[in-house]
Amino acid sequence: MLRLLLGRYLSIAAHDVAFAYGVHGKPVLAESPRAPRLRFNMSHSAGLALYAIGADGEVGVDVEQVRPVDALGLAPQFFSAAEVALLRSLPAEPRLQRFFMLWTALEAVLKATGAGLTMDPRQIDLETQSEPMVATVTDRGQVSKWAVQRLDLVPGYRAALATAGRTKRLRYLGRPPSLISDLDRRR
Repeated sequence: MLRLLLGRYLSIAAHDVAFAYGVHGKPVLAESPRAPRLRFNMSHSAGLALYAIGADGEVGVDVEQVRPVDALGLAPQFFSAAEVALLRSLPAEPRLQRFFMLWTALEAVLKATGAGLTMDPRQIDLETQSEPMVATVTDRGQVSKWAVQRLDLVPGYRAALATAGRTKRLRYLGRPPSLISDLDRRR
């Protein structure tokens, strides 16, 4: 699916899409005269896949099915002290929803930076009251800011998109089977 989508953007066949990998394994398009500076990322959870493609800087995306987890046990390993305190103050169902909102936001930022879990997610400060959220990342003395957009795609899932700078436009393409047939018709 990723090759089909990128091939469409590049106006080439899906099998001609070539990848390279960053220092921590984040896939990127291999350098070529035909490849513009497209950035992409992908995530999947319990049968739902999410792809992000951007032309104005790095992108990261995460989707998670909301399911029972030990939110209070996991939170101190990944979230700031303020976020952990907030989770502890919430009843069970809102706590679970908030946990997955925070989780997908952090994961999207980690993926956008290319660092993944080589970076301690507690180095990310999320301003969750703004929309889009603002993530401030402090890593090895460097500070960067990321816009994090919550995505309400399907009931029972939480998703987030992180971009370097403000998201200019979001376009939802729909379910994979209709997307594949649409792409095939355009070739």
